[in-house]
Amino acid sequence: KTLPELLQSSGLDERQRANILEHCGKASSEIEGFAAWLEENILPRENGEWRFGRELYDVKYQLQMDYPLGPEELLAEAEKGLEQKGGELVSVGRRIHDEYLADEIRAGTVRKQAEIDDQQVVRNVFAKLSEDRSTPETLIADSYAMADAIIGFVREQNLMDLPPASKLRIEDIPPHLRGTTVAMIATAPPFEPHLESVWFWDLEFLASSPDFLKEYNRPTLAMVYIHEGVPGHFVQLEYSNRFERIIPKVFWNGPMVEGWASYIATQLVDVGFTIYPDHPLGHELQQMVDDKLILRAIINAIIDLRLHREGLGEEEAIALMTGKGFQEESEARGKLARAKLSSVQLATYFAGHLAIENILAEYRELRGAAFSWKEFNERLVGAGSPPFFATREYMLQGVTAK
Repeated sequence: KTLPELLQSSGLDERQRANILEHCGKASSEIEGFAAWLEENILPRENGEWRFGRELYDVKYQLQMDYPLGPEELLAEAEKGLEQKGGELVSVGRRIHDEYLADEIRAGTVRKQAEIDDQQVVRNVFAKLSEDRSTPETLIADSYAMADAIIGFVREQNLMDLPPASKLRIEDIPPHLRGTTVAMIATAPPFEPHLESVWFWDLEFLASSPDFLKEYNRPTLAMVYIHEGVPGHFVQLEYSNRFERIIPKVFWNGPMVEGWASYIATQLVDVGFTIYPDHPLGHELQQMVDDKLILRAIINAIIDLRLHREGLGEEEAIALMTGKGFQEESEARGKLARAKLSSVQLATYFAGHLAIENILAEYRELRGAAFSWKEFNERLVGAGSPPFFATREYMLQGVTAK
């Protein structure tokens, strides 16, 4: 459809246009044939087994992850991280609960933290936070509105140099990508780095249940902007596109890509970022949101590994996400659908974050008093997105304290 329309206004001669149209016809026939094959061969198996199984999953894991830890080792780290990060989230929640919810406690709609269990403490805080949220109609505009505060914070803290955010467009997701993830980014292509990157929100998916937008309150929306946009994926791939060599621009390692976006969001919160700078509990609230998102990444890895390798039950996965992960029901069920439709990719967020934190610890020890966030961050994204055996070697080679 698109090429024939464009040909009408092109400067090509009749012979050239006819040649392209001939190939369009062949391509359309191939697509129609593939669609027919899907309907004939795949559709009858729609209720068949979706789990990869341990043997096939482990082969795919090795090829796709190219990661220092194997599946069993990563699962052990994730389960350890689940308890640690869950404990941190509860600790902050108990510390601020009564002050943050003082009006509700006085009104008798909420009990004091000493009278309720950990799960309810955290849920009470997030229930109030969820009141500050966008609608499907305002979400894109609200996402753009986050930019100035986040970019200003990165510059004020001198965390790294940034490309112009005007190259990042935010819009509704196209139909063929709809239904598996709430947000994603398509970055400027390596051979046309001057083009814009596009961050997609799946507005139809989000509008399907009130639970989704409860999950994406304003502090969480800020973290999504950091993850997908600045200084997350958008900035990371803009740095990659500066390479003169082709390989670093074209080939990306999944754990490194997702790890950077997860890690840098946590770094911003650790050095003081909050969407509520004037609220006396602003940083603690932002910390709780980041802790919850780290828990989400950890649980992503656990359910991906255990659903496909160990036969974890679907409702067990939901219970883990809504229980220890404090997620809304719709968010959890959407993630289950994604886990069933994919494999390995959901493990990349935690795997990458963990590996970067380990490299950071070694790097800080080597640099000592000379350490700076700007130097570390720009060195890390300046390496492109190679597997972590190469990233670690690149980051630590020749690094000494000045």
